[in-house]
Amino acid sequence: MSSLHDAECLNEGAVANASCFDILISVPGDNQQSNPPPSSSPIKREEKRQLPNFGAWQFAWELGYTIAIPIVLFAFLGRWADGYFNASPWFLLAGVVLSVAISSALVYRKVSKIIK
Repeated sequence: MSSLHDAECLNEGAVANASCFDILISVPGDNQQSNPPPSSSPIKREEKRQLPNFGAWQFAWELGYTIAIPIVLFAFLGRWADGYFNASPWFLLAGVVLSVAISSALVYRKVSKIIK
């Protein structure tokens, strides 16, 4: 159908004829326009653009856990040891210092792998 025909069918004063109903009634597969292949859909292209950022997010999460887990673990162990030996706050401080050293070494190893 031409755009002129479509415009005539959509005018308010137009007399409806059988060809105008073709616009309203369409069966899937009748249209001559081909659907784009699934790989070229906007969603797929957007996902492809986000893939490089996924590596950065993954690295950020790994660094966060690499820093957070030793600090929490050694802080709790230090706090428990302070209560057990009645030596507050020395074991807690030792645990925090030890966790900072361990976290720094782990972060250095992860970053050096990426740089090389």
